[in-house]
Amino acid sequence: MYVTDFPPLIFENMKPKNQPRSYVGIHEFFLDQELLLFSDLNGSLYRLNTSAAFIWCHQAEGFSIQDTIRAMVDTFGVSAEKAQSDVQASLSEWRHLGLLGALNTVPATENSLPKTENSKSADAKYHPQRLTLAYPYEYCYRLGSGCFQVRFSTLEAQQAVHPIIAHLEIAPNTRCNSIFDITKDSEGYLLSRDFTPLATCQNLRELGPLVHGELLVAACKSSECLAIIHAAAMAKGNYAVLLPGDSGSGKSTLAAGMLATGYGYLSDEIVLLTSCPYRVFPLPLSIGLKEGAWPVLSPVYPILEELPIYQRQDGKKIRYLAPHDISNQATMGYSVRQIIFPSYVAGITTHVQPIGRAEAFNRIAEGGYDVNRRLNSTTIAELVNWISNIECWELCYSSLAESIDHIGELTRVY
Repeated sequence: MYVTDFPPLIFENMKPKNQPRSYVGIHEFFLDQELLLFSDLNGSLYRLNTSAAFIWCHQAEGFSIQDTIRAMVDTFGVSAEKAQSDVQASLSEWRHLGLLGALNTVPATENSLPKTENSKSADAKYHPQRLTLAYPYEYCYRLGSGCFQVRFSTLEAQQAVHPIIAHLEIAPNTRCNSIFDITKDSEGYLLSRDFTPLATCQNLRELGPLVHGELLVAACKSSECLAIIHAAAMAKGNYAVLLPGDSGSGKSTLAAGMLATGYGYLSDEIVLLTSCPYRVFPLPLSIGLKEGAWPVLSPVYPILEELPIYQRQDGKKIRYLAPHDISNQATMGYSVRQIIFPSYVAGITTHVQPIGRAEAFNRIAEGGYDVNRRLNSTTIAELVNWISNIECWELCYSSLAESIDHIGELTRVY
């Protein structure tokens, strides 16, 4: 939902001064030079740039379409034809989306935990009676605020899984939130949680990623937080740098490189954000590195070539790099100073540039996060307030060393 960009305005002057129209179920959030709209009708978030926000505010304040067009001409210095085209296009789109009171036909969506790429739902044929009662290998692990017991029916299963989560191990007599059982039989491996079948895999190479992913989901579900953000996270002192990005963006490679240069490791996939105060808490599972990252990181991690190769159920090969020490992680969480969106592009000149907070917010929302319930206006307001004081950047890189140097410049004031 964009119209032509214009130079920034004094945004406070654009906000409605009189009693605005009441668009039922629509909530407004001003962020820098842009406006975010949240619809209760379909749980969707919409981003308006400066000029679109200008049109919205004039309509909310009760100005006629002709008055809005004249205001566009006077404020932005565009022709009347251009202003009329932008106003009409914006209003038409907003009506179609149901933002101006029209019926909304977009189906409601639920915000949920990112679906693990490693799991396959347990088939109905896996009846509880099929589960073995013999689990000779048992360990307890802490991840986030949750403690989990994992029980293995065979030594081979233990040897495939335990090394990639061993750094999370705690005392065996710890009271745990849940019990995970890994059962081997003629059809493969069955992963159960609290005696309920979760997922299956065919071999040991798939078992590690399966358990890795399901532990992450369990830790997220056991937490009480404002939002679960899809991002890698690194620490410098008591401050955190978030690295949001989709699979293949290079965030895990960058996190591993930063770890090698002295940054603290928090997560390569998901962080938990709390409010009052705003803090992120780590979920420090081993860093999952796909094939493309191996030659890049081998010079700083010679051991990488010796680590076992696993295979996710999407067919991608992966190695897990365990963080060497997580004992000094801040128990009170980390305040976020920077959000940096990495993007690996082979051959590009590595560079960093600022991006608007509304754009950053939109990218995080599109990346997926879970608030343990349907997204609502109260949560959006909290997240907007959180990001309003954070510097946001985009890092395009082909050189790992140069990208870390750029991040070092951004974080040198910590």
